[in-house]
Amino acid sequence: MSTPRPSELPPQIGALECFRNAELRRIRKWLHPGARVLEIGAGSGFQARVLHGLGCAVTAIDVRVPQPSRRFWPVEPFDGLNLPFPESSFDLVFTSNVLEHVRDRPGLLREIERVTSLRGYAIHIVPSATWRLWTSVTRILHVAWRGRKNDKSLEDAEPLPDQMLPPRSVLDVMLGRPHGEYASAALELWWFRRSKWSQALRSSGFTQVASFGNRLFYTGYTFLPQLPLEARALASRVLGSSCHVFVLQRVDASPAGSPTVAERIGR
Repeated sequence: MSTPRPSELPPQIGALECFRNAELRRIRKWLHPGARVLEIGAGSGFQARVLHGLGCAVTAIDVRVPQPSRRFWPVEPFDGLNLPFPESSFDLVFTSNVLEHVRDRPGLLREIERVTSLRGYAIHIVPSATWRLWTSVTRILHVAWRGRKNDKSLEDAEPLPDQMLPPRSVLDVMLGRPHGEYASAALELWWFRRSKWSQALRSSGFTQVASFGNRLFYTGYTFLPQLPLEARALASRVLGSSCHVFVLQRVDASPAGSPTVAERIGR
């Protein structure tokens, strides 16, 4: 994976990139210089670029590869399920706001296990029920104000793929269309809870090391985009974190005394 040349200027950093950078700070203790990292669903490659800046050897893949002018880091295509890498290729597999879009989630989790080294990690950042609830609330404001061309109080953090689609039911009218693979936004309110994500992420070969909120409040529509991260962190204490963070370690069949990721790379 080549490093972007200095002449290849990245796209402008917006609110979404600020949120993603803050989320990476929450998992900093698991990011070791020299670690082989695979990011699945890398999008523009912004987080891959940050991980590279922390000294990680980063490979980034996605089902859709953005145009070079919208890319922070080289992103390679894959089919959304089969990871084109040998077994134990990576010390860390990372996803951010990706798993809710995966139809065959158990299949992808098995593939993640296959390419993760023994005692390596998988870290998944996934949306919370808080995010789903407040995205539905701010959607109402967005729809009410989107015709006001000069109004900057609401701005999309990242275009939601369902925004331009017609509603399919009364629930869609009230809550908006689902963000991911569940049938409705109401189901997402249920399945995006931390306990349900923990249940969904249980797979052979991994054990849960930690789970916590990202300590940021935001929605699918960036309500008050100028609001600083410190204020969003305070808001999350009252309104809840917009994402859950799950840290999993592959420890099955690991022989006694085998080195950890940090030990293997000399830390």
